[in-house]
Amino acid sequence: MSENIMLQVDSVHVHYGAIHALKGISLKVGKGQIVTLIGANGAGKTSTLSAITNLVSKTSGKILFKGRDISHAATHQIVMNGIAMVPEGRRIFPNLSVMENLLMGAYSRKDPEAVKTDKEVFEVIRRIRDEGVTILLVEQNAMAALKVADYAYVLETGRIVLEGTGSHLLRNDDVRKACLGVATE
Repeated sequence: MSENIMLQVDSVHVHYGAIHALKGISLKVGKGQIVTLIGANGAGKTSTLSAITNLVSKTSGKILFKGRDISHAATHQIVMNGIAMVPEGRRIFPNLSVMENLLMGAYSRKDPEAVKTDKEVFEVIRRIRDEGVTILLVEQNAMAALKVADYAYVLETGRIVLEGTGSHLLRNDDVRKACLGVATE
C-alpha cells in the first residue's frame, strides 16, 4: 500500500437485515486531499461513513487507515487514532445547540479557541486541508463539494458508479443530471 493513502475502503458490504445497503464499496483517500462522496438520498453515503467508523457492522470487506486494518476496531479507538465523523442533522445530540454540536465534533482539537473562530464551511474545509488534514467529505450540496474536492466518487444504490477529479465530475453530464439536478441537452 502506498504511504500516500490515508484511508482505504476495500470491497465493503453492509446489510441491514435483508437490505443490501453497500455492495462492494471501494475508495481511497490520499494524504492531504479532500475526497468527496456524493449521491442521491439513500445511495449509501451515511452507511459508508458508518462502516468506516464501525458504527455499523460490515458483512465483508476491510477498512485501512494509514495502512493498518481498522475493520474490527471499536469506534472510540478509531476516533482516538484520528478519524472523526461530523454528522448532519439533529439525530446525534438533539438537545444541544448548533454551536454545542460543533464543539462536540471538535472535542479532540488541541486549540479550543481556534474552533470558535471557524465560519464558512467550505472555506474552513479548504483551510483544514491546507493545514495538512485529510478529508472525506460527504455533502448534500454536490456542486459545492465537487468544487472543493481533489477527487470524488459518485454513489448510486450502494455502488460506486463514477469517480474522477472534482472538476471533471462537475463537467460530466450524467453527474450533473443525477446529483446536481441540472438539465443537459
